[in-house]
Amino acid sequence: MSFRQDKLILLLDNGTSQQVRRTAAKQLSQIALKTFLASIRPSVKEETKPDLTEDGSVTLSTGGGEQDAWNDVLETISKILPLLKSRTSDTRYAAANALGLLAACLPESTLPVVDIKDEATEVPQPLDLPYLLRTSQTLLASAGREYIAKPLPGDKAKRRKAMLGSLGLGDAVGWGDDVDKVIGDDDDDVDGSQARPSTSGAPSREPSVAPQPPKDIFEGLSARQITMLKRKKGNIVEEANKMRRLNDKLSGTGISSPATTPPERPSSGSDTKIEDKPEIVTIDPGAKARVTAAGSGGQVEPTVDADGNPVVTSSLKTLTVTHDRSPWATVLLELAPNLDEASWQIRHGAALAIMEVIRSSGPAISSREPTLLLSLARQLLSLLVLDRFGDFVGDTVVAPVRETAAQALGIVLKFMDTSGVREVHDALMAMVRQSWAKRGKEAEGKDKHEKFAWEVRHAGLLGLKYEIAVRGDLLGVKIDEGALMEVDIKPEIAIVGLNLLEDVVDAAILALGDSDDDVRTVAASALTPVSNVLASRLPREELQKLLQTLWDCLGEGGDELGSSTGAVMDLLGALISLKEATEILSLDKQNLMARTYTFLRHPIATVRLAVANILHIFTTHPDITRRWAEDIFFSFLFQNLVLEERSEIRDVTYKAFDRALEEAASVGSLSMALDRSPEDWYSIVMTPIGAPLDIALLRKPSMIGSQRHSVDKAMIAGDMSLVPMDVALQTRIAGAKALALLRRYGWREASDVDLLRQYLHSASAHQVLIASVVLQEWAYDTSLKHPTDYSLGISNDNAKSLSVILIERIESSAPPTYHEMSVILQQIHAECHALLNAFAVEGKVAKDRIPSLPKRVDPLSTSSDVFSLATAQLAVGAQFNALSGLLSKTATKTALPSLKDRQRKVMGSIGYFSVMKERYDVQVMAGISGALVAMKVMPAKLGPVIKSLMDAVKKEENEILQSRAAFSIAAFIDYTTSPLFTGRVNPSDKVIKNLFTFTCLDTSVTPVFTLGPGSRESIISLREERLSAAAAGAGVGKKNKDVNEESDEQIAARVTRRGALEAFRALARRFGGRLFQDVPKFWEGISGALLSSFSTEADIDMVDERLAESVQSGQDIVDCLTSLRLIAPELESDLYLQVQLLLPFIITALQSSFAVVRHTAAKCLAALCNVMPDEGMKRVVDDVVPLIGDARRVYSRQGAVEAVYHIIKVLDIKALPYVLFLIVPILGRMSDPDEHVRLLSTSSFASLVKMVPLEAGIPDPPGFSLELLAKRDEERKFLMQLLDGSKAEQYEIPVKVEAELRQYQKDGVSWLAFLAKYQLHGILCDDMGLGKSLQSICIVASKHHERAERHKRTGSVDSAHLPSLIVCPPTLTGHWYHEILKFTPHLCPLQYTGSASERAAIRSNFSSYDVVISSYESIRSDIPELSKINFLYCVLDEGHIIKNAKTKLSVAVKQIQAQHRLLLSGTPIQNNVLELWSLFDFLMPGFLGNERVFNDRFSKPILADRDGKATPKEREAAASALEQLHKQVLPFLLRRLKEDVLSDLPPKIIQDYYCELSAVQKHLYDEFSRSQAAEEVGEEVTTTDDPQKQGQGHVFQSLQYLRKLCNHPALVLEQQPARFKEIQAKIGSGLDLHDLSHAPKLEALKQLLSDCGIGQPPDKLADDVTTHRVLIFCQLRPMLDLIEKDLFGHHMPTVSYMRMDGSTDPRKRHAIVQTFNEDPRIDVLLLTTSVGGLGLNLTGADTVIFVDHDWNPMKDLQAMDRAHRLGQRKVVNVYRLITRGTLEEKIMGLQRFKLNIASSVVTQQNSGLGSMNTGEVLDLFKVSAEGEPVKQKPTTTGPTSMSKMLEGLDDLPPEDEYAELSLDNFLSKV
Repeated sequence: MSFRQDKLILLLDNGTSQQVRRTAAKQLSQIALKTFLASIRPSVKEETKPDLTEDGSVTLSTGGGEQDAWNDVLETISKILPLLKSRTSDTRYAAANALGLLAACLPESTLPVVDIKDEATEVPQPLDLPYLLRTSQTLLASAGREYIAKPLPGDKAKRRKAMLGSLGLGDAVGWGDDVDKVIGDDDDDVDGSQARPSTSGAPSREPSVAPQPPKDIFEGLSARQITMLKRKKGNIVEEANKMRRLNDKLSGTGISSPATTPPERPSSGSDTKIEDKPEIVTIDPGAKARVTAAGSGGQVEPTVDADGNPVVTSSLKTLTVTHDRSPWATVLLELAPNLDEASWQIRHGAALAIMEVIRSSGPAISSREPTLLLSLARQLLSLLVLDRFGDFVGDTVVAPVRETAAQALGIVLKFMDTSGVREVHDALMAMVRQSWAKRGKEAEGKDKHEKFAWEVRHAGLLGLKYEIAVRGDLLGVKIDEGALMEVDIKPEIAIVGLNLLEDVVDAAILALGDSDDDVRTVAASALTPVSNVLASRLPREELQKLLQTLWDCLGEGGDELGSSTGAVMDLLGALISLKEATEILSLDKQNLMARTYTFLRHPIATVRLAVANILHIFTTHPDITRRWAEDIFFSFLFQNLVLEERSEIRDVTYKAFDRALEEAASVGSLSMALDRSPEDWYSIVMTPIGAPLDIALLRKPSMIGSQRHSVDKAMIAGDMSLVPMDVALQTRIAGAKALALLRRYGWREASDVDLLRQYLHSASAHQVLIASVVLQEWAYDTSLKHPTDYSLGISNDNAKSLSVILIERIESSAPPTYHEMSVILQQIHAECHALLNAFAVEGKVAKDRIPSLPKRVDPLSTSSDVFSLATAQLAVGAQFNALSGLLSKTATKTALPSLKDRQRKVMGSIGYFSVMKERYDVQVMAGISGALVAMKVMPAKLGPVIKSLMDAVKKEENEILQSRAAFSIAAFIDYTTSPLFTGRVNPSDKVIKNLFTFTCLDTSVTPVFTLGPGSRESIISLREERLSAAAAGAGVGKKNKDVNEESDEQIAARVTRRGALEAFRALARRFGGRLFQDVPKFWEGISGALLSSFSTEADIDMVDERLAESVQSGQDIVDCLTSLRLIAPELESDLYLQVQLLLPFIITALQSSFAVVRHTAAKCLAALCNVMPDEGMKRVVDDVVPLIGDARRVYSRQGAVEAVYHIIKVLDIKALPYVLFLIVPILGRMSDPDEHVRLLSTSSFASLVKMVPLEAGIPDPPGFSLELLAKRDEERKFLMQLLDGSKAEQYEIPVKVEAELRQYQKDGVSWLAFLAKYQLHGILCDDMGLGKSLQSICIVASKHHERAERHKRTGSVDSAHLPSLIVCPPTLTGHWYHEILKFTPHLCPLQYTGSASERAAIRSNFSSYDVVISSYESIRSDIPELSKINFLYCVLDEGHIIKNAKTKLSVAVKQIQAQHRLLLSGTPIQNNVLELWSLFDFLMPGFLGNERVFNDRFSKPILADRDGKATPKEREAAASALEQLHKQVLPFLLRRLKEDVLSDLPPKIIQDYYCELSAVQKHLYDEFSRSQAAEEVGEEVTTTDDPQKQGQGHVFQSLQYLRKLCNHPALVLEQQPARFKEIQAKIGSGLDLHDLSHAPKLEALKQLLSDCGIGQPPDKLADDVTTHRVLIFCQLRPMLDLIEKDLFGHHMPTVSYMRMDGSTDPRKRHAIVQTFNEDPRIDVLLLTTSVGGLGLNLTGADTVIFVDHDWNPMKDLQAMDRAHRLGQRKVVNVYRLITRGTLEEKIMGLQRFKLNIASSVVTQQNSGLGSMNTGEVLDLFKVSAEGEPVKQKPTTTGPTSMSKMLEGLDDLPPEDEYAELSLDNFLSKV
């Protein structure tokens, strides 16, 4: 439970969305409640005697259960509290929300609270505002420490020099070294990371306890602190006081911890005093003592451990239950001190949390601890008074801290008694009035606290706003005079009355006259929610006064950009809708409207919106008298439509216009109200965009306001550089819609029709378009009130006459030009004129030879004396060529190039003219066609209408016009299905088909199907993810100069796709559930290619063959899937039932061998799951998830993983109910043999794992079937076993094993089953001799059996038979074969041995066997063929053989494809931790990152500590790296030691037997020591084994020489007889080279063998000598030859022995082992360590002798455990022969270091599931899922450029950051 709880708390901080954070908070509260109840229940079950109280009643004691439960809750809260200090607002809100939910769901505490009162309890005093302002610091955004420049590296030296100089010591060498201790690195930490003195115990601001500094400002400070203080700048007294408070707090003599003592706030003395206590939990008991000692001199406790590593303590404070307050009071008192913090985020978080906690726990606290509420209220008031932080959102200031504190105060007031409310209310009113403060000239020369502060008034108004919102019961309500305060006060101070309303109105009126805009804003917004109370309860005079104040506030000539105007307008709007206010306002109706119009075009959008709302109220309120004509009401509304840029304001205005027309028409005054205004309106909307509006047509309000800025200046002037084209077009269309409304009420219809007729004949494209829009909107408005077969163009005569014009225009060709193009033609005229003149100026052509151009420019004229496009084409064509021929040779060289540049420029302008002409043609024709479709009148031939609309859909770049054309397409198709359509052929089928073609033109959305190389193997989504990541990385801090811009073709394709989708969207909205039935071609477009290419029983391979033959078939499938994906979200839900029929075909397409088909199918499936998650995800769970484990077909796995990737990406939080079905299969694919599957699975897993903590708490989706619910519960149980190893069930082996397994072996099989269950992979690294092979055989046999049984039941692809592969050293192939037959006879094993041709014949029969046994050499040779075969299990025996990732053997083994991978090794780490990376690169590639990352993160830090010369920091880094690596690999290594699990196994005794060098050896060794090679060898032994090191071969030759020399001089002198004779002469010896005296190791070996009773006749044996059997290991075969010849042959001929080394036939090795074990007459077995040290069972021996040693200690350990293993009944003695004072001693030292590293990574924590922390498995994979860490930019010192500073600034907060602060949001939660 703790694991999930911690994950949920983590999600509060880093959840991807607010929804995720809220879900996490909700589930956190549910877990806490469940845990709380579970903690209480056991204590209830206990038999406890009831407690008898004094009155005889019985109370049941809950024992310690509830206290423990609350302690658990407080521990959880302690983890949440730090999140309230986050800089991210989402995190703070989520943390506060979590606390609120905890307070709401947990039951009320019944723990007794002991009321501890001080003897001299005083009455708490109200807040003293003047004193508070005088004695306290104001609270800003922060303390400002982040702006202090960081010291440069040389600053410390300068400060040191300055200190020494001040002492007169100068730069004396060695002097002042201790100063560096004083100037510590922590002193340089000025960026705020160093803990500042806590303000949690805020100094009291009580008047009677004024802080008095001591006479000596350094009193109570240590010498170090005094030194530091003298160096500081600024107020030394204040800094000294801070240090003193810190010392007092940490030594326990001052204010106690905030968790245990309620901090005193300004005048917030409580009537109870809590005694000072030490903290309940002390993480480091010596911390206080150390601080005290540091402050007063004397001994200081060490802060580092014995190894020099710093002692790390936790900084998280855990709250606990105390007897003197309730649990929630403890939380509140922990939060309260944070209201004083310098950082605004901390203050904000504390206020948020207090509000949320009090919201739910307020009733309990008010009844049990009422003084706490009063104390909190005073602290919140103090915060309101002192806070000065403000932020800006748009044009309004937001004070998040004050707003939140005011909200929290409102919640506190909700639960306070009236006496407390009175005190708070009086304080708020005092803040508004500030009677003590001076303003203007009176404030000159006064201190800051004596001056008026608008922030204080602002805060007071905020408090009043939330006070009246919460305590509406006190608005105008009198309190009984007998009511007394609950505290003990005198009766005459009783409250006589409390009328909030009167005070609030007075305060608001006062504030509305304030010069500060933000104060006025709050004053108005405070009254808006209670406007109905104001109107109903205020006396008429007071209400009138308030209204007049509001008008005065608007008209007083303040800042026209002030935000208060909008708030005042909102309040006026709220009051206008009320009868009482209406009666007052109606008295001055004309003045009212004039005032309102004044603000209609205010510069601030919120003001304009408020005015629009007021005008809407005028049209709807029955009590307001209408004077439409006098008020010019309609004109002002229409002007608002055509001038307003904001769509929401236009929408409100349009509603008001519509409603006003209805009202005016209903009373018959419409004609009089409109008069001739519509004619002016037509003139306005018909003005082409870009041309200035006729200002004479615009009405102005009679009362001119104070505003000086015209918000409409750009719109009126037609300045398109300031007004976006879309906005200008929207305003014109809005005006056209308003004009169309006039047709509903028949305003002068004939006149209107004449205007439309005039504009339809216009040469202006804009006028024809807008006239068409008016007709179109008129027709649609009419169709709403008539049946579908109604045609406006037939039924209405005026409309019919207009339709004739439309048909005439659509049937004729487009005009040659439009009026709007005159500007372009003017430009072309000027360019042509300049071009021809250039021939005279630059080309020196005679002027009379240059043709003249017509001076008049008119695009509509065809006259020859008028400049037209044809004239321009003639000028740049024939005339240019003719003039070029007149140029001289010189001019041709010099002038002609520039003349041709001019020609190209003119031709470009002519081309632009043509493009614009085509664009206007499309707009005009589409508008005309749209009007005809709306009127349901068609020309004789439909072609022009269809072409016009389809051209607009395809080419129109303006999204508004394209959307209207798409709407008309849908209307046209609807028309063709109605009775009005009488054509013989329905053209809609072709239209639909073309729309589908348009949809798939954009290759950025619809990929191209190809058959080229690489079309099958890759995963396109993976490629896209990499590209997007690279693009994002490249864009950081840059302006993306390298981003490729779209080509013209790409833009055109995107525009076409957008238009087609808009048409489909319109069709879906228009036809709804009838779409597939009425438009069958639509269904064919989204399903045809799928249904024709796939069938439910189609073989995907056959389909792929057909696609390989026809590229078009493949493209059709891609187009079909893309169309379905894009269109599905727009379809009516009734159609999903039919769409579901396509899911099986899409899932089949997922398995295609073509990457593009898989890609489009995956994205399509994700889109369908998004719109119909129940049915879609059920299909995914049933049909796609099994494909994830399809071992036989990599394409199926690629498609399934890609589908899951897109499902997670598209569904996001909606995928939560299905996470459990996906996470385990995806987890298994993270080690897939295919790299593409592996990488995309890793990316998907990173997203899935974040959802796991949220999954359990969500309700069941409504469509979840019982089958899915049962399956999900099974998966949840499955996952819980992964997350909690203690819940893992003992695995029952389902097959019979011919062996009695010990318990540790059963546990090992359970662990292997655990890995297999979650598709993980691991290393079984039990101690040698514990039966690793038997455990492996058990799990392989079990999984083969389970798979076969599942295949019988389901027949699914992920359960088909696959053989398993066991790879081992050649010595052990026979051993494995016999072990399998012995223990699991039902398995069918096969030995993969022999020559290459023999092995090739065996390979074809693999599928007939269960287990294939191969040597590593065979794998390396045959990997090209073996890599194509899928195996169930791949078991590497002695898996450390692949420890070097670069060998051919390792590379080959890692190409084996297997579903489960297991590595057996008693020694997984032999030389360094980098070997572990290679092993995991086989097991789970990418899990430990790539080799470079692993080396930097783990290997280098660990090796840095190798030689014992590492610094403390390096030792700390090495220890940290070892610990991290241990945790990372912990769940995937199982290791048990023999001494821990085999109580019946005799001990193993290791003894080092030292030998002295013989004379010959010593001579040779000394001779070598004096050589250069010796130095290199010494370096090699003490440094890392770097394979890339220069001279490696030479060094290791030297090392090999020394090893041979230590063993026997014959090994180095055998081929040098002369050299030996020379040495003999020097040492004076005549013995033969092979004499034992020259080889002390052979003498020692002889002695050891004799001691073992070997080599002597039985009659010579002593009575106490027991005969032993011995294994003798050597590194080199020649040494075995010497033992055999010199020792056994000459000195011990009676020894019976066998020998096994690299020359022994691998097929005979198993027989040698069996013979030795079974025949006790054989005394000795001679072995080389490399051959005999791996995997053999040699328990027949009880003595092991190592003649020499391997650099790798694990090889020696492996070898000695050939005898010390399961089955051994004797004590095993191991003798290691070591030559003293030689290289061998260094080798043994290096072995000890390597053993230490190995034992640190693989510890006893790896001994079983219960200790493996499997709950962290999912987190471990985040290393690979998140990829390589981003390299941090190096920090720079010195001057920083402005651009660098700007790059370092935080991003602007989101616009909705303060959305939670709205009053509506607050009231919704109260």
